[in-house]
Amino acid sequence: MLAIMLNVYENSTGTNNCTVIDYQPSVLDSDGWNYQVCNEMVMPIFQNGKTDMFNAELYSPDAYVAQCQATHWLTPQFDWALDAFGGRNPQKDFNKTSNIVFTNGDLDPWRAGGVLTPLAQNDDVYVTVMKGAAHHLDLRAPNAADPADVTAARKHVETLMVEWIREWRTAPKM
Repeated sequence: MLAIMLNVYENSTGTNNCTVIDYQPSVLDSDGWNYQVCNEMVMPIFQNGKTDMFNAELYSPDAYVAQCQATHWLTPQFDWALDAFGGRNPQKDFNKTSNIVFTNGDLDPWRAGGVLTPLAQNDDVYVTVMKGAAHHLDLRAPNAADPADVTAARKHVETLMVEWIREWRTAPKM
């Protein structure tokens, strides 16, 4: 099962006979992601090797900065996403926004940093937590094995987007 999951990333074309995990850029160009996490989407990862499937590795912000400077000539902007888009206090930061859908899978390790509860005073921002879903499963192509919550979330987002486009097309133009 682990090989199947890894092959989504490491062997997405199905042309390799075995799964090679070498953390080098693959056919999906992980270097673009590595550049982004060294620039504006810093994601500290804590690996203890006991309660996770990774080798133990202590996280050091200084070592992270040094690695990013050595590989991409960048100094990470640790709070850039929060500064640019908000999120420290979703109830306040997104109170005057609209046409946003936050989806999170309950199996997604990143969900702790997501918006997980509806905004108390804004009905134009939607929050969906999908049971049985992991990281951005709702953004992948539909599959017969998709959990019901993922299928429902896709349909809900599609309905909202059609509505938003219709509203934009019929809105008075200035």
